[in-house]
Formats: sequence, C-alpha cells, structure tokens
Amino acid sequence: MELADALGSGPSELRLVRVRVPLPALSQPQSVEAFLWSWYLMCFVYVLYSHKDQGMYIGQTAHLVQRIKQHQTGKVRSTSSRRPFSLVYLESLSTRKEALKREKELKTN
Repeated sequence: MELADALGSGPSELRLVRVRVPLPALSQPQSVEAFLWSWYLMCFVYVLYSHKDQGMYIGQTAHLVQRIKQHQTGKVRSTSSRRPFSLVYLESLSTRKEALKREKELKTN
C-alpha cells in the first residue's frame, strides 16, 4: 500500500499538508539496492492535526503507511475519538533512537 492510498481522498480522511523527508546521505557510491534498503530502514516522526478538537498528535513509527492507516481507521486508542485528521508534518530519521529523541523534542516544545 502506498502512502497516498493510506491518506485517502474523502473529506474525513487524512490530508498530507507538509512533508520533510530528506534523502539518505550518500558518503560513497551505493547500489540501487543499498539505497532502497536505507529508505526501508528509516523511521518517521509525524504530526497529526485533529479537526474534531483542533489538537495535535505527535508520533513515530518505522511503518509509516501502516501506522497512518491505523489512525485513519480508529485502531489507535489515543486517537480514535479525535478523528478526522490531517497529516501536517512528516520527518524521516535514520534510526529509531533518533526518531524517539525527535518525537520527545516535538512534544516538549
């Protein structure tokens, strides 16, 4: 499933507003397979905007499309009553440790 499919197109479904997903740094030549594998291993920090309560939800995941789909379908306990959402920010990071650190930074600022 593609991210665009998970975001949907109906009025109550997620809308992508702003995305920050830098390309992995290429310090030396890589094969196409190595480049794609580095993208597969990335973690993401995202921010959802609730149209119901005008609040924000900040999260992180290694499986972006699956996680967005869970929020969209009400399968995440902390956000199920706050739908619909817009995806307002997305950032990619190299490791889960970096993603957890960035998620904490966003939550405390």
